[in-house]
Amino acid sequence: MIWNYENIRYHAKKMMNHAEERKIHFQKTFKNYGFREHVNSIWNQISPGQKLTYGIVCCNLAVFLLWRAPNLHSFLLRYFACSTGKPAMSMILSSFSQHSFMHFAVNMYVLCSFAGVAIQLLGKEQFLAVYLSGATVSSMTSILNKFMRKRFFPSVGASGALMAILGAICYSYPDSRLSIAFVGDIIPHSFSADSGMKGIILLDLVGLVMGWKMFDHAAHLGGIFFGIWYMRYGRELIWGKRQEVMKFWHDLRGNP
Repeated sequence: MIWNYENIRYHAKKMMNHAEERKIHFQKTFKNYGFREHVNSIWNQISPGQKLTYGIVCCNLAVFLLWRAPNLHSFLLRYFACSTGKPAMSMILSSFSQHSFMHFAVNMYVLCSFAGVAIQLLGKEQFLAVYLSGATVSSMTSILNKFMRKRFFPSVGASGALMAILGAICYSYPDSRLSIAFVGDIIPHSFSADSGMKGIILLDLVGLVMGWKMFDHAAHLGGIFFGIWYMRYGRELIWGKRQEVMKFWHDLRGNP
């Protein structure tokens, strides 16, 4: 909410200084247009939502590359893996941690596939809040499941956060059509978002009961149920109060 306010404040100040910026712009000569300006012009053509998505991808890529350094494994297992007995911040940081390239590639493909729709639905600030909250809730359900089953192996990956985004989208657009990535190019098919969401929930419930270890099914369920809950109740309960929060922050910050 505060980030939302700061963006509004930034654009308001930018409009106020627009005349001065135009004056400075016209004073620039062509010879000053170098590599940095060219990169900036490309970056400015990317939408704010895409910038946020690429930022999340870059964070995941950075942690993925850190896993390639063996001397960092103890540090990464402590702060970038989800399990009992870990620091609280690992509940969020583990969602930026993919150990294998396939794990990284699949999760980032899913993120890029659904982030645009989710940002249109929620706005970039609320999208990031739901993404990080989904990561935290999914980590919490994963830890509770491990504690109850006395299984203390660490989990990593963005799937819990992605499930929260997927749950929010499928609940909001139940009749939209989805298909399985790459399979649709070979075998044309589609199914409703509502059916896909129910299928994922059923699969993870079976996996949780049967004790399958290929995926962290408890984390998946925690994430997707959080996304559904947020769109049904939490959005009004939490985001609906943003005007009060933004007014408080505005009074604290003072006029632009």
